[in-house]
Amino acid sequence: MKQIVKYALYGAGGVVLLGGGALAYIVATFDPNALKPQIEQLVLDEKQRTLKLNGPIKLSILPSLGATLSDVSLSERNAPTQQFAQISDARVSLQFWPLLKKKVIVDAVELHGAQVKLVRNAQGEFNFADLMSKEEDPQPNPPVDFDISRIRVDKVNVAFDDQQAGRQMSLSELALAADGLTLKGARNLDFSTRAQVSKPLLDVQLKTRLNQLDMDTEAKRFELDDLQSSVEGKLDAETLKLNLAAPKLSLSGNGASAELLTLDALLSGAARKLDAKFRLENLSGDSKQIAARAFVVDVDGQQAGTAAKLKISSPLGFDVDKLALSLSRLAIQGNITAGPAKAAPVDLSGHLNLGLQAQHLDTALAGKLDGNGLNLSADVKNFSQPAVRFELKADRLDLDRYIAPAKADSGKAGPPAKIDLSALKDLNIDGRISVGQLKKAPLDAREVRVVIAAKHGLINVPLASLKAFGGDIAASATATATASPRITVKPKLSNVDIHAVLKQFANFDRLEGRGFVEGDLAVQGSDATAMKHSVSGNLRAKLNDGALRGINIGKTLRDAKATLANFQGGEKTVASSPNEKTDFTELTASLLLAQGLVSNKDLSMKSPLIRVNGEGEADLKSETVNYLIKAALVATSKGQEGASRDELRGLTIPVRVKGSFAEPKYSLDLSAALKDNAGVKLEEKKAEVKQEIKQKADEAIKKGLKGLFK
Repeated sequence: MKQIVKYALYGAGGVVLLGGGALAYIVATFDPNALKPQIEQLVLDEKQRTLKLNGPIKLSILPSLGATLSDVSLSERNAPTQQFAQISDARVSLQFWPLLKKKVIVDAVELHGAQVKLVRNAQGEFNFADLMSKEEDPQPNPPVDFDISRIRVDKVNVAFDDQQAGRQMSLSELALAADGLTLKGARNLDFSTRAQVSKPLLDVQLKTRLNQLDMDTEAKRFELDDLQSSVEGKLDAETLKLNLAAPKLSLSGNGASAELLTLDALLSGAARKLDAKFRLENLSGDSKQIAARAFVVDVDGQQAGTAAKLKISSPLGFDVDKLALSLSRLAIQGNITAGPAKAAPVDLSGHLNLGLQAQHLDTALAGKLDGNGLNLSADVKNFSQPAVRFELKADRLDLDRYIAPAKADSGKAGPPAKIDLSALKDLNIDGRISVGQLKKAPLDAREVRVVIAAKHGLINVPLASLKAFGGDIAASATATATASPRITVKPKLSNVDIHAVLKQFANFDRLEGRGFVEGDLAVQGSDATAMKHSVSGNLRAKLNDGALRGINIGKTLRDAKATLANFQGGEKTVASSPNEKTDFTELTASLLLAQGLVSNKDLSMKSPLIRVNGEGEADLKSETVNYLIKAALVATSKGQEGASRDELRGLTIPVRVKGSFAEPKYSLDLSAALKDNAGVKLEEKKAEVKQEIKQKADEAIKKGLKGLFK
């Protein structure tokens, strides 16, 4: 028996020596370079591409069977001068005997230096599609098992010209290293490259490391151990950093699980900074559902003077088939710094559901913002043309805490502010806003109610009401969502401080009083100036217990008496002073506006001392006024400034107001005054003559009677 085993071993050894010798002889005597023309011609015939094997082909048997290629190039299809791919050096070494059992055991795969140019044309066709096509094999061969001990790839550059999307992408200095790559997994996987994209402008370095990958392709199971991946570079002009880590991640056809999955993201630039840290804890799921016990996001962001430091958390559910995300117990806590506000606290809770396939989002949040109660609910459908329904309720919003005051005007007139609402043409909104107190200097409003609806390119505010300026303000409005929008407003003000309103919104401080204003206005234009020039409509006003600032009409009547007594005509300028004013008990007026021109013909102002009527025009384009006031003394024992009624009785003085809104000029139209008061003077003379005749007649009668009784 021992002899049989001994001779068997001798025989086997002899066969091995014989086979090895034969293989060595073939390698020593066979020249693979002699086949290069045939190989190149075969590629040209089969693929219509030009293959160039410029470098020598080397074969080796020790320490393993291997082949080395260098300076290999492949052209585009039917374009011999256009290079598709080029390889500098490539080497593959493998064990010989396992090949007989259809098992490939590769000692090493090495690739040093390669260039690949990928193109997708405007029709969506790729320039490598012909290389991927395969003829159907009616009797497919069973899969070949393989085992690669070591892979080393470096200095690979891939350029992709996506003509259909109009952008370019590239991977440069691509490197890949792995140990023990088989159909069951790999060890020590390292991948790195520089990625560049033209739209959006992206230039980043990618790195991924994986200690262990276990695969079961039949069961579709993958186990990843200590996954570390990073992205670092530039997005446009901003710094971008991403770090993904998963200590243990299991993926299979039946599910996925991970104790912890983290993603740190940083986006930083001159105008903003966003630092976000994502955590998924106890992740589990299958091909249909994914769940995590905790989804936590820590956000620290700054932009345009606004900063937020928030923690967002909730259990997470994800429906894979419907691409639906559910955050059932959403909590948002932290603080916001905006404008003058310092760390305004945020404490909100509720839910958020997001369905990408259904294009539906709904959320409800309740809690406190800056210590004040806040409730928000929103429903959004059809993300391409969103239909938004929302309701916001707040106890108090102090916008002065969050919005920095506007910078002082430098005095230089810049271009008018553009008003382009065309971006809102597809807006579909039905919303309601209710705020107990809303502050934005100088506005301090209470009981704010706003209803807004937008659809088919028309923005409609059927109701807006609030209490401010000591009274009630209500309005309705519409706007077209166009580049040159048309806006209509129907305001109604009751018992408001008209001086505060006009000073704030029209920069006009010459009128005081409280009362009622309503109207119907329309403007259209692409900027603020065009809208001001186009304003049309009407306004009606009735004010009580107010004053006209800049002139004391009663005093002006008294001063004009002496001038008129000397029958002097012409115009006399009246000095305007902010300390002078004309009090009234009631003022009514109706205004007609047409293309920026405001006209009035029925001004009526009453007081215990005088009556004032007026008419004229104001031009909003040039911001000038031309107005005529006619003032007359009423029947009272004393006029303003102590002048007696006998001195001023029946006197009417026309006062002309001309000039800019900011500095109007006042003047007395004395010629008109003489003409208007001539009849009054004549009647006064007639009365004097009658009185004189009567007195003389009385004296004659008395005298005659005395003579009769002598």
